[in-house]
Amino acid sequence: MSVYSQIKLKRRYLALATAWILLIATATHMAYSAYGFNPTDDGFTLAYARRIIDGQVPHRDFIIIRPALSPLLHTPEIILGGQWTYWLSRFIFFLQFACISWFGTSFIRHRLNNSMTLPDQCIFAIISFTLGCHSFPVMAWHTIDGLFLCTLALHLHSVLSGRYRPLIYVLLGLAYLCKQSFIFVAPGVLLISGDWRDWRNFIASSMPGILYIGMLGLFGGVLDGWQQLFAQTGILRVGIASYLNVHVLAGVITGITASILLYRRVHDGKQQFESNCLLGGRTLIFGTLIMVTISLFFNSTTSTAFSLFGMVCGTTIYLFLRRDYRWCSVVQTGLIVALIAWSASLSLGYNTPALANGPLAVYLAGLAYEQAKKQRPHWFTRISITTMLFSIIAFHHTRMHHIYRDQPAKKLTASIGNILPGGLSISTNPNTYAFLSDLNLAIENVLARGLEYAIVPAVAGHWPKAKQKNPLPIDWAQGTELSSEALRNRVIQSILDRRDQQMIIVQKVKAPSLASGFTPIDENDTFYFIVAYIRAHLEPIVATEFFEIYR
Repeated sequence: MSVYSQIKLKRRYLALATAWILLIATATHMAYSAYGFNPTDDGFTLAYARRIIDGQVPHRDFIIIRPALSPLLHTPEIILGGQWTYWLSRFIFFLQFACISWFGTSFIRHRLNNSMTLPDQCIFAIISFTLGCHSFPVMAWHTIDGLFLCTLALHLHSVLSGRYRPLIYVLLGLAYLCKQSFIFVAPGVLLISGDWRDWRNFIASSMPGILYIGMLGLFGGVLDGWQQLFAQTGILRVGIASYLNVHVLAGVITGITASILLYRRVHDGKQQFESNCLLGGRTLIFGTLIMVTISLFFNSTTSTAFSLFGMVCGTTIYLFLRRDYRWCSVVQTGLIVALIAWSASLSLGYNTPALANGPLAVYLAGLAYEQAKKQRPHWFTRISITTMLFSIIAFHHTRMHHIYRDQPAKKLTASIGNILPGGLSISTNPNTYAFLSDLNLAIENVLARGLEYAIVPAVAGHWPKAKQKNPLPIDWAQGTELSSEALRNRVIQSILDRRDQQMIIVQKVKAPSLASGFTPIDENDTFYFIVAYIRAHLEPIVATEFFEIYR
């Protein structure tokens, strides 16, 4: 093929990729972004972004237990969004997931060295999108930012020459500045791919972290950063103990069995037996993918994701133990995909590899595709299209019926554009609407007294476009974000230091469960320690239906 033909082919591929990503992102955004809102997670990352725009230094001026690249990445949504901030942010969410799906599928396609066509890649990318996006809340989030950077880097790793490797490892280094659990990805890819032989790649993957520490040193936030970034110490529980379950075990056994059937070699005269083995292996793989798709209907993808992870591990273990496959690209790809899924799952609130369902599923489908070339490739195309259509139906169902911390879409009749700054075109349930309306009454009560207001414990969604800056160093004052005594004391001290300038608006009811009713906050609930402290040490001034105001 001539150089001109290669350039023309690459341009066509780039045009197709861009069109696919924009089409999927726009279609899902228009279909689902309007539904659901909860003032806890929604706006959490955007509230941090607002602080950066206001000139605050991460860790020094506000508490953030993760590196601050994610808030920085989402500052354009605050600057450009206006009253449409949440609407714009939700488009970015779907755009990122479309990119994750395309980049991940492209990486696996190139690494497995198979003859997957572009139409096939589009089919697998759609399956990847529906399984990876599943019912996860439509919001700016650090794990999604990290996955986006990882899959972008791996896509470039598979299509660019070796001289661009340092750039690729800079991207992998940036991923752990979104969430520190991704710190294992860059060294893992270095070792698995053999890129460790070039010292420049080590430096490139370390540079983002070095620059981040340098930034904190320049602005005086190193000690605060150390205190916050290492506040959580439960990696053994979320990274190992959570994987010791029956779903992973069943996945490993299924993966090994499928690999034995797919890669079985027989002597002449036994072609029918080999054909049956290949059929059995493909059936196990697509049966698992359909099982995960079915779980979308019941909003149980977080559990079945462990089965997908185990299956990838099982196939990789089997191939590694075979001498003819021991360290080939198929094994390397399986290890990298599993590593990224595991890194994404290291979380107290979402301890599952479900966000990486897409790459996990495409890797398994890619193995089946590679073996399908030996016989009946049309059968494989038909089952792939069937799986894709089924996944689209299941995805639509879960997006309309299993909305994060909210009611089904048909019950979301209250538009919050007139009561939440930046919330235009977003709808929620009547309970959440009443809660936010009452919050505005409480805020007006404080402002009428000529004072600043702070809100605790769980209304981070108010702050991204609020007219006033948050005077406290935390937007979501709960146990996960304030897991150490030092961090809790910092919040308490900030309340005491500004007692003559501000009033504290305290929730009476729990925000996470607003969709199902108004559950009172228990003073003995250590997760919301700040509520008990304020009620015990500050003076109550006035109360509304859902809030108390203290000074």
